[in-house]
Amino acid sequence: MSIKISNHPWHYCLSIFIISRILIYYTAYLVNIYLHLNLLPQYWMTPGWDDKIYLGIIQYGYDQHPDLQGYANYAFFPLYPLIVKLFTLSTHIPAVISGQLLSNLFLLLSLKLFYDLTKIYYDELTARYAALLLAISPFNIYFVSIYTESLFLFLCLGCWHAALKREWYWAGLIGALMSATRPTGILIILPMLWFIIDDYRMHKKFSKNYLWILLMPLGLLTFMAYLGHHVGDPFAFKHIQTAWGRTGWHLAHIYIQFRDQYHLLKYDFWMLLFGFFLTYQLYRTGFKKEALFLLLLFLPALNGGVFDSLGRYIGASFPFYLALTSLSARKNNLMMITLILEASFLSALILGWIGFINYFS
Repeated sequence: MSIKISNHPWHYCLSIFIISRILIYYTAYLVNIYLHLNLLPQYWMTPGWDDKIYLGIIQYGYDQHPDLQGYANYAFFPLYPLIVKLFTLSTHIPAVISGQLLSNLFLLLSLKLFYDLTKIYYDELTARYAALLLAISPFNIYFVSIYTESLFLFLCLGCWHAALKREWYWAGLIGALMSATRPTGILIILPMLWFIIDDYRMHKKFSKNYLWILLMPLGLLTFMAYLGHHVGDPFAFKHIQTAWGRTGWHLAHIYIQFRDQYHLLKYDFWMLLFGFFLTYQLYRTGFKKEALFLLLLFLPALNGGVFDSLGRYIGASFPFYLALTSLSARKNNLMMITLILEASFLSALILGWIGFINYFS
């Protein structure tokens, strides 16, 4: 018996969203059963890392001082926990459930936006394949949990669509939301400036609407103003990074970083190489703005003095999947191999995400 999926874009995106969620949560259920973790369903995809910190912000707000280990939750930007907090207050649904519901909702919206974007660049068949790549991505471990990845992806795609339509007001407003979501959010201003330069060259006229992109730093500046009032340091979100071993980009450390990552065969090192390869693929196939944005997303991991979380920064971005699409679309064998690899890595990461963490803790 075959499963027929509607050709309507929204129906298609909703169908692959539901099917992929069933597969993800069923895999999480099996891990919970076979490892005897006895976790409640709302905790299957919340391992207690950054999600625990976001829940703390949602429930108790931002710290005023670092704890005894030097950690403070103002390293984490405010838009996502604020949205979850407002949703929790309005629905009375517990924050741990609200956060996951909203993360899944933002992923669903991102699927539709990515479908539409890929259809602009290619065709409908390729758009369906691209959306499927995103729906079963291994990085769904972040997209379904209490992390900013789904929201950030949704905002990135929204900003890109606004720029393609020359709707500079929306680009500026969404960019402001991005800069309040993650430290990398402000970097969207560089490809947006490229869009504006292209538009100016085409029309040979400066439009006052270009000035709307000046809104983009507003989210970051608002958070900095809050931190200046709350803890007395507008750059506290950056200075507290030392607690995670992120000391900033010192050139003397670069070789040591690469050497250690290479000899230890660490995951983030190989993600870095893969990311550079995908950046080249985007540039080679004419997606130069997308290549720039993907490259910019490397900066936090490199600038931090370590490669920590590099996979998240690039694997939860739409240029990553656009590059995969350009590599494998219309090549039947490669398409199938890519989808199988994604599903396999997703299952393995779910096992590690909730299995090994809870089993060995």
